[in-house]
Amino acid sequence: MLSKIKSVLKSCVDNWQATLYLLVIILVIVLTVFSSIDEASTRTSAHLPARHTTTAGTRYILNTNTYKFHYPSCGSVRMMNESNLIEFTGSREEVIARGYDPCGKCNP
Repeated sequence: MLSKIKSVLKSCVDNWQATLYLLVIILVIVLTVFSSIDEASTRTSAHLPARHTTTAGTRYILNTNTYKFHYPSCGSVRMMNESNLIEFTGSREEVIARGYDPCGKCNP
């Protein structure tokens, strides 16, 4: 991609259309990077309420890859791959009995 930008830049010294094309490519790259960062940082806060306890028990987020469990507000949840994320409501003992270990960060 960088070599393409360099070649376009060399040819666009006197060509305003090529310069505009190059700026559009750079803008698309920058917007793509920033949108993926924004999605990762807001994914869990949009989907998971801050309340941890309900009448049925405490809400936990289970990571099926690492076998760690977290509070929904834990920063580690934001970094989890969604395919490894399971919501669970119950007691701490139930989660441990399923083979999960508590997160070292939020210590549920």
